[in-house]
Amino acid sequence: MQIKNVRNRRLLMIVVLVVLGLFTAWLIQTDHLVAQDAHDAHDEHEGDDHHEEEGIKLSAAEMKKFGFEVETAGPGKLRLEKRLPGEVRVNADRIAHVTPRVPGIVREVQKQIGDRVQAGEVMAVLDSPQMGEAQMAYLNTIAEVEVAKTNIDLAKSKLEVASTHRDVVASQVEVVIAEHEVAKTAVETAENNLDIAKAQYQIAQARFEWQKTVHDNTHQFLIRLKEKTALDDIAHEFEEKPIGENRERLLKAYATLNFTVAAYQRESALREKQISSESDFLLAQKEYVSAKAELKAISETVEFQNRLALMETQSAVEAAGRDVKAAEAAVKAAKQSLKVAEQAVKSVRQSLKSAETSIKVSEQELKVAQQTLELTQSKRRMAEQRLRLLSLTDEEMASLRHNTQAQMTRYVIRAPFEGSVVEKHIVLGESLKDDRETFVIADLSTVWVDLRVYQKELPFVRKGQPVIISAGSGIPDALGEIAYVGPLMGEQTRTVLARVVLPNPEGHWRPGLFITGRVVIDEVAVPVMLPKTALQTIAGRSTVFVKTETGFEPQSVTVGRSNGTHVEIIAGIKAGTVVAICGTFYLKSELMREQLGGHGDAH
Repeated sequence: MQIKNVRNRRLLMIVVLVVLGLFTAWLIQTDHLVAQDAHDAHDEHEGDDHHEEEGIKLSAAEMKKFGFEVETAGPGKLRLEKRLPGEVRVNADRIAHVTPRVPGIVREVQKQIGDRVQAGEVMAVLDSPQMGEAQMAYLNTIAEVEVAKTNIDLAKSKLEVASTHRDVVASQVEVVIAEHEVAKTAVETAENNLDIAKAQYQIAQARFEWQKTVHDNTHQFLIRLKEKTALDDIAHEFEEKPIGENRERLLKAYATLNFTVAAYQRESALREKQISSESDFLLAQKEYVSAKAELKAISETVEFQNRLALMETQSAVEAAGRDVKAAEAAVKAAKQSLKVAEQAVKSVRQSLKSAETSIKVSEQELKVAQQTLELTQSKRRMAEQRLRLLSLTDEEMASLRHNTQAQMTRYVIRAPFEGSVVEKHIVLGESLKDDRETFVIADLSTVWVDLRVYQKELPFVRKGQPVIISAGSGIPDALGEIAYVGPLMGEQTRTVLARVVLPNPEGHWRPGLFITGRVVIDEVAVPVMLPKTALQTIAGRSTVFVKTETGFEPQSVTVGRSNGTHVEIIAGIKAGTVVAICGTFYLKSELMREQLGGHGDAH
């Protein structure tokens, strides 16, 4: 069928070419005849100055029917152009070859070729186990993040407990250190008390030794008194021996006794001799007895006091000894308490160190928990990004988080942007791989017009130049701008690519159309300028039809520079001349018909 169509097209092209050839031959022959007739008419005009040629007359209905338009020739700006061939292509930046990002089985096909799609619109639905795995991995990472957050809360609580415990132990350290200082002070106090007790013991011993010496000397002193030793001998014997404060009393009493003894003996002798009176004898006797009794009393008192003082000093020594032992026991107890306090300080400092270690461990656990959270959050973001790459929207992910029983294997193929489906390679029920092309979407709101620039035209073509794009076939021309000029020349075509990005809101510019691009290379002011539609070739010369009062008359002109739409008139007409710019081919045909008819009559 396709081969038959190709043959029919070829046959039609041959027929068209033959018809065009015949028409061209007729035009050439007609131009030749017209030229000959014009020459003859010119000769006749020269031979007869009174002959006046009338113009081509047209009715108003004919002018309206054939779309006649006139224009006053005048100055203007002529845009000089280079004509470049080209082709309309799809904007490669706005075409997408849609493929599934996971393999699966086609469950729904919602778009067909020619359908318009919006960005994000569902085009097909697959059943994909890999999509289910990706969604399950996403849910698992969410659970891991929650667990990591819980672990952080636990680590923070543990750190707070450890910090509180450290503070308590630090307070205990202060208390125990204070108790240790108290224990040290107690030891120092106990040692001071021991020193005092020992000093008091030594004093008591010294007192006892002194008192014993005094006691022994007093005892010997009393013995000497009993032995009735001479007073001078006694005084001489005990001159250097301490006997306390009783020395004077005893010596005085002993001296009194010796004196009374001597008086008594004297009175006794005098009494026997009857020298002394009875009263003097009795008085002496009395004083003797009294002195003897007093010495005895004093001796007994001194002896008692001496023994009592010795006993008291001995008791003081024993008491001081007991105080020393008690002070020693107190020192020992204080040192034991100090040792216990030092052990307590060491223990509580160890507890403080352990508490600080617990804080460091808790801080490390918190750090690990935070790092774990960051890692799980990163995994969640990666899983979330993967779902986005698999075309899952934020709303669908939110629904997945709240509805874990959703169909996780459902994979949706979405349109990447607004456009039209130009190709479809997917059917219901087939198995697709992740590199299989399913749809081709093209955004034809803009198209690329690729122009071929030949080597001789390269100096005139550059980026930013305006370009008039023409396709004919009823498509209005479009104005664009060269957006890109290729750096390389094609080896086969020997041309350089120049590209125009052309808006295509109405869709007239279909990819594949062959076009002509007229690149404006300059714009010059000319004294007389007309549209090209005003020109016709008659007898090999460019001719315009000048409007007169009687109709339209042909006028040969000399043309200069031109572009795709206008031409410069160098000679033949002046500015201000009104000429036909549309329907001139009809005027040419009428002129030829009249000339052919007049030529026949002449013959």
